[in-house]
Amino acid sequence: MTCIMAEILTKNAKTIEKIHKIHKNKVEKKITDLFIRLQICPIYFNRVLELFNKIRKKHEFNYANDRILLAVCFYRLNLEEKLYISLKTIKHQLKIITSGFLSNHLRLYDKFCKALNLKPIHYSLNDHVKNICDLIGLDNKIQKKAVNLANMINKNFLLPGEYRTCAITSIYFASNFAGELISVDQFDFYFDLIAVSVMYEKIKIFAKCMKEYFIRKAQKKGLSNREMYFLENFTIMDRDDFFRKFQSLKN
Repeated sequence: MTCIMAEILTKNAKTIEKIHKIHKNKVEKKITDLFIRLQICPIYFNRVLELFNKIRKKHEFNYANDRILLAVCFYRLNLEEKLYISLKTIKHQLKIITSGFLSNHLRLYDKFCKALNLKPIHYSLNDHVKNICDLIGLDNKIQKKAVNLANMINKNFLLPGEYRTCAITSIYFASNFAGELISVDQFDFYFDLIAVSVMYEKIKIFAKCMKEYFIRKAQKKGLSNREMYFLENFTIMDRDDFFRKFQSLKN
């Protein structure tokens, strides 16, 4: 009887080990596939696998499937190494369609960091502005202007949305004020994290804040021709055509 029980336990142990091996191979394949699709250096593979294995053992994440955990692990790597890959892109590549996951990712990420005793890392507003300007190829003058606009809006007004959206909107205005005419559609071509309609809504909010800012600024010192023209004539409906009129204005 004892021999039979020992044989059964041995078979069960081998079966469990085989299942774990298959599961491990599937996870590693998903990580490899994502590295190829996102063109991430393979040197980071072990870091993602290490994070996944640690978080998979935490009982508070028993409810989460492998793809969601991998998304958070990749997001953490993204922040550690400043790869600037949006969570939406990671989620899309992993085929995650869970409703509401993207909007709640910061809360999930913070819970992830707490479970692994990691200090949460978040990109600053300036990080986003610098990275986007570098990707598009905008010069330091426009970047500095965009940083000032983004920080002004973030400090003085309520602007719904993430830092990255605020950064894109500030760069849109800064580049066009400087005569580097970039349309909303072009920004949509560069970045896949927000819909054009959402971008338009952010510009509408941003424009309202900027008008208030320029009114305050005008009380202290004079505005440039472009700023004055913006204050008097900017309309949301003609947002892209509006900046083309700046070509006839001198700063």
